[in-house]
Amino acid sequence: MSHADLTIVGAGLAGLTAAVLAARAGLSVTLWTGREAGGRARTDVVDGFHLNHGAHALYDAGVAARTWRELGLDLSGGAPSFTFWAAHDGKRTRLPVDAVSLARSGLLGVVDKARFAGILTRMGGLADSVAPELTWGAWRREQAADGTTLAALLDALARLSTFIADPAPVRAAVLMRQMGLSGGGVTYLHGGWQRVVDQLLDLARSEGVTVIAENALGVEAVGAGFRVRGRQVDCTSDAVCIAAGARTTARLVDRPAPELVPVRACALDLGLSAVPDPSVPFVLDLDTPRYLSVHSLVADLAAPGGHVLHAIGYGDHTRESLEAFVDRFQPGFREHVVAARFRPAMVVQQRAPRVDAPEVPVQLAPGLFQVGDHVGEGCLSDAAVQSAVDLIARLQDTTAWRHAG
Repeated sequence: MSHADLTIVGAGLAGLTAAVLAARAGLSVTLWTGREAGGRARTDVVDGFHLNHGAHALYDAGVAARTWRELGLDLSGGAPSFTFWAAHDGKRTRLPVDAVSLARSGLLGVVDKARFAGILTRMGGLADSVAPELTWGAWRREQAADGTTLAALLDALARLSTFIADPAPVRAAVLMRQMGLSGGGVTYLHGGWQRVVDQLLDLARSEGVTVIAENALGVEAVGAGFRVRGRQVDCTSDAVCIAAGARTTARLVDRPAPELVPVRACALDLGLSAVPDPSVPFVLDLDTPRYLSVHSLVADLAAPGGHVLHAIGYGDHTRESLEAFVDRFQPGFREHVVAARFRPAMVVQQRAPRVDAPEVPVQLAPGLFQVGDHVGEGCLSDAAVQSAVDLIARLQDTTAWRHAG
């Protein structure tokens, strides 16, 4: 039976990042990946099209991009430089995302344009000035009354940054920070997010991490450490970190699971032989929580001439509703479909950062830790990676272990 300083159970973005960081910190690490690493960051290649599990964008100024760059990962891709559109009241108009598009957009009147420009400029910095218990709904109503176009625009941009269908009960500070990251740019990764998964796994192996491609069945305390049980393999370690969902964590350590409200979305992922209207590569619907984006216009995701389009419905949507949305702005797209996949009720993040959400700490007990996008605060991949960074900080404190260092 092998022994390590740290065993990590789960190989999504949080688990993979934690394994590499821990190994680079000088710890011996065992990583249980299950049958396939990556979680929702996996990319499926279907008929030559690289289909992420729904639309993915890397926030260039976020902790995930910063950490992965420091680890030496290749994060090459394309920045969306095309025209962004908004759908509102049956019309299509330019979506204001910067000063130039705001000036050209007919979405807002003069007064609301000035108000929106001020909000957009200071969005990231606002997070440090609002009370932790302030909800997005309460803050947004101070800026724009319900039913106004400005209110619809702010809510739609909040959804776009977080995938949260109803941002009203979410902590305003969390949304502000996430939306503020947009100002630092986003990247659609060449080849999809599978490249991140593969690079992290390869890097873990090169750093000496022992990889067990099996599902863990349980974690139990043994003496001053822990034992992780599988069907064919067991291992022991001084500490354990579970990089899985809250319910899986609870099952593995035999304790109650916290009641979390997940962030869910539906995704229609399309591989197309052509885009019917290349002038409409992105549409954010202000009236219904959904949007579409042709990622392949800036990222290498298909063979020459092919394109990948993602249509996302925040919350519950049917395939038919998303197809109708795509057909509205890319009429005749069905004639060009080579590959298609619909994913209903995807869990995009395990815990919506609502004001009433329970805290989920990195450390469960001495020597027992957890990471994931439900741990701590934040959104999406940045939340997952931040939890891995926080884990390493805890592991450097020997009082956090079961033994005395």
